[in-house]
This record gives sequence, C-alpha cells and structure tokens, in this order.
Amino acid sequence: MTRVRWALGTVGVLLVLCGVRAFVVAVPPRQWPGVATWLGAGVVVHDGLLAPCAVVLGWLVLRRAPEVVRPPLRLGLLAAVTVAVIGIPLLAA
Repeated sequence: MTRVRWALGTVGVLLVLCGVRAFVVAVPPRQWPGVATWLGAGVVVHDGLLAPCAVVLGWLVLRRAPEVVRPPLRLGLLAAVTVAVIGIPLLAA
C-alpha cells in the first residue's frame, strides 16, 4: 500500500506542477491579483456560506427523512448544489 500511496502522491504533485506551469504561461502577470482574489473569495464563500448551509440543511432535512431515502436524498442535494454553484455565475455573466 505504501508504494501505491507514493505513486499517487507523485502523480498528484506532477499534476499540480503542470497546472502551475500552465497558469504562469497562460495568465498575464497583471491578472494574477484578480485570480488570487477570486480564489480567496471562493474559500470564504465556501467556508462562510456553503458549508454552514449544508450542515443546517442536513440537520433539518436529512434527520427527518426515512433511513431508506437518506443516501439518494444526499446525492440529489449534492448534485443540485453543485449545479447551482456552477450555473449561477454563468447566468450572472
């Protein structure tokens, strides 16, 4: 198992380095502050809005749902939130 973990970790690091290289090559340096702001705002929105909403939604809805429908309900809610997070900025543009 250790070799598999090392291999996956190595592949992950190489992919991150490819992404950093692509960013440095494709994005002009004058746009880097905007990208940093966008990434920082994403963390703030996730931790300050989306995560607490998910906890409250899970507490309110899922605990009242019958045990048999909880997994499909979780999956459906996750899919709906994912589509909303991707779709709302596209509609706003």
